[in-house]
Formats: sequence, structure tokens, C-alpha cells
Amino acid sequence: MTNDQLSDISARWLEPIDIILGDLIEKSERMTIGAFNREVEEVIKLIPQLFGQLDQEFLTQQLEDEFGMAIIKGLENAIR
Repeated sequence: MTNDQLSDISARWLEPIDIILGDLIEKSERMTIGAFNREVEEVIKLIPQLFGQLDQEFLTQQLEDEFGMAIIKGLENAIR
């Protein structure tokens, strides 16, 4: 697996978190420190729920595909 492929997988899997962090970054540029701190505290409360929004099926499929290819390569090398 290349670094680009790994980046693509992580970007898709972590998309819900990326969206929230992007929103926080945008808000940090226009909010007072106090208001921004309140926004951060709200996001912190959401963290446990965010894990349920991650695309676990996608990540599982990618890992299974990679493990499968590694097993096949290992068997090919063992046969040689």
C-alpha cells in the first residue's frame, strides 16, 4: 500500500471528524476566545458519538483486502 492510498483511506474513514475540525478552524477565525472555547467544549462532548459515525465498514474492507494480498504474497514467496 502506498502512502497516497493510505492517505485516501484515512481521509474517507475520518471524514466526520475532519468536517468538525474544519468547522472549528473556520470558527476560530471569527469568534471571540470565550465563544470558541465553548464550541470546543461542545465538540469534546461529541467525541464518543463521533466514533459511531466513522466508516468502519470501509476501513474493515480495506484492511481485509490488504491482509489478503499480504497472505497471497507470503504464500507465493514460500512456494518459491
